[in-house]
Amino acid sequence: MRKHKNKVIELFKREKPQGDSLNDFHRWLIDEKNKEQKEEAMSHLWDTPSIITQEEASDSFFHFSSRVNPLIQKTKKMKVMLRYVAAAVVFICIATSYMLTRQSATELNTIEFYSSIGEVNKVTLPDGSVIEMNSSTIIFYPDDFGKTTRTLYLNGEANFKVVKNPSVPFVVKSNQFAVTALGTEFNVAAYPEAESYYATLISGSIKVEDTDSRTEHKLNIGEQFSFHKETREYAISDVGLEEATAWQRGELIFKGATIQEIADVLQRHYGVIIQDKRKQRNKDKYNFKFQKNAPIAEVLEVLETVSDYSFQKLNEEMYFMKN
Repeated sequence: MRKHKNKVIELFKREKPQGDSLNDFHRWLIDEKNKEQKEEAMSHLWDTPSIITQEEASDSFFHFSSRVNPLIQKTKKMKVMLRYVAAAVVFICIATSYMLTRQSATELNTIEFYSSIGEVNKVTLPDGSVIEMNSSTIIFYPDDFGKTTRTLYLNGEANFKVVKNPSVPFVVKSNQFAVTALGTEFNVAAYPEAESYYATLISGSIKVEDTDSRTEHKLNIGEQFSFHKETREYAISDVGLEEATAWQRGELIFKGATIQEIADVLQRHYGVIIQDKRKQRNKDKYNFKFQKNAPIAEVLEVLETVSDYSFQKLNEEMYFMKN
């Protein structure tokens, strides 16, 4: 049965139905029957962005940019951008249909914002809450946000300063997790290509809910919830708030990060592609801190000095990582 649900949703993604077929698909999704299996199938698509082709990524990007709010900026680095848009195609095209239409609305408009590669942008929501979006980040929410619901959807990383409204909780959904707050400041990192999901409490209080396992975790100020996608293990640990908010100041702080995790951040921050050409890989952990506007050449030079890897520059947008 579960494989059947995967195939139905995958068929929808590839065939792009219109009219009555699209409405039938929406009705099937919002039907409470087999809800858990359908949610698991959607989660599977989130976790496997490689099933999105370059053509699909390009088509979806231009469709998305034609209706997105003007945080998105023109760039010459389309190949780099499409690398991350590919990971978000399912999020935009299917999650909008699935997650939002579960409210059973006959017609539901959404508002989307996209923060481009190398950019950090602020968005003020209708309820007065403020979001600061890290690079390569997408958020969207229903256009009646703040009235009967304050639920939004995140792909990427963002900091949230939430206006208090006890009667309408503020909820941030990403993949299988939902972070709920009444009035607080917190940070969520939910990049599809990253190894882990993170939620960090800066002030107030939040609840992190795993909708798959039906478990909840309440955080204290300065605590970070982390979930490793491969091992399916989670942890709650103390984390420096300077580290959690470094990206808002344009700084790069890594603590206990592997070379691959560091490379992923550098790609988003500088708008480059770092191709992994290593013959041998390890899970060595590194700690680094780089100031705002540090040139990528300086960052890579430091990495080469302390690790067994070298970075070969092919052009302004492409590097090879070797050992």
